[in-house]
Amino acid sequence: MTIVKKYLVSITTVQKQLSGKEALADRTATDWPKGTKLYQSKNSTGELYVFQGTVAFRYEAIAEG
Repeated sequence: MTIVKKYLVSITTVQKQLSGKEALADRTATDWPKGTKLYQSKNSTGELYVFQGTVAFRYEAIAEG
């Protein structure tokens, strides 16, 4: 499946990269550095996408807490 950025909406940007021992908070991530943009499909399917160059990584959006 090909993911095209123009069909997605930027929903947030990672504000802080955490170590694995720190608790997650709003706009933090352990796998992606500060400044990484997260995208979601325009029909909001519950999947998030992160682009690294031309490669898209897909994640299932699971609420914390």
